[in-house]
Amino acid sequence: MSTSTSSDRRLDGKRRGRFVVGAVTFVSAVAYTIEAFRLSFGTMGQPGPGFYPRVVGIGLLAVSLLTCLEALLTRSVSGSLMLPTGSARRKVLIVLGSMVLYVVLLPVLGQYIVSSAFFVGMLRLLGKMSWLKAAIGGVVLGVAISAFFLEVLAVRPPTGLLFG
Repeated sequence: MSTSTSSDRRLDGKRRGRFVVGAVTFVSAVAYTIEAFRLSFGTMGQPGPGFYPRVVGIGLLAVSLLTCLEALLTRSVSGSLMLPTGSARRKVLIVLGSMVLYVVLLPVLGQYIVSSAFFVGMLRLLGKMSWLKAAIGGVVLGVAISAFFLEVLAVRPPTGLLFG
């Protein structure tokens, strides 16, 4: 018979952090999935605009739930939580800010421009490449993702207010 104290059951920094991230992601995924189910699913032969968002939403729900359960039930990752400092914190904040800016600018400028600009910035910041390489890679990625939505998923990406 094992005895456990309340301190054994308490979540330490890393486990608490994982639980919080899982819970916030779960709540966000619920809202996202509700919106995804409002879009037309289409058919298996011709998926509609709701197909991909539904798959993503259900996947996010599952992964976030597993993250919460892992934090509660296992001690495989434990210890104190160390937040990034210095240049690492700066990079995290730039990535988060860029993601918010992406969402805000997407309906205005469209997927081609916003995705390309986002990838240029991420390749430059995280890939530590020259501006020229980042620009080429970012534009290729932005156009490739848009083409994937058009050609494979048959879903027209947002063109934006300026170009729509």
